[in-house]
Amino acid sequence: MNITKARQEDVDEMLDLYNYYIKNSTATFDLAEISLDEFLNRIKIDSSKYETYICKIDDRMIGFCFYIPYRSNLAYAETVEIGLYIKPEFTGKKYGEEMVKYLENAIKEKAFRNIIASISSDNVYSTRLFQRLGYCQCADYKELAYKHNHYVGIIDFQKLIYV
Repeated sequence: MNITKARQEDVDEMLDLYNYYIKNSTATFDLAEISLDEFLNRIKIDSSKYETYICKIDDRMIGFCFYIPYRSNLAYAETVEIGLYIKPEFTGKKYGEEMVKYLENAIKEKAFRNIIASISSDNVYSTRLFQRLGYCQCADYKELAYKHNHYVGIIDFQKLIYV
């Protein structure tokens, strides 16, 4: 798998994948597809501090991953939130593990010290991924959102990165 910084020309395909997950899962709690402008507000393409990466196999995008500010308050300046989305036909093949490890290295290089991952309680595969990679479960919010005719919680994971 080849992981590179996402560029403006990658955004449409990334948005298509994100909107797929909106329509077909509880991986995101958006209830309707989002616009390109909204997507660009969420991810970082041209930021010097936060980054989004495109993941490809044989020049074919299989997913994307990113780290963004955890919260806007300056007290959280050393904490980032990570996320990843993989095309369904490529899940379960350890690509998510490669993406998270890549993000961790990039985050270390930027001297952040804390990583948060918020996972839908329906997403058993991501939950197992973060547990396997040494993330500590620090929250388990029950029935926090309602999507696709059922209530879903959020499980937060944390990993301290020491520089």
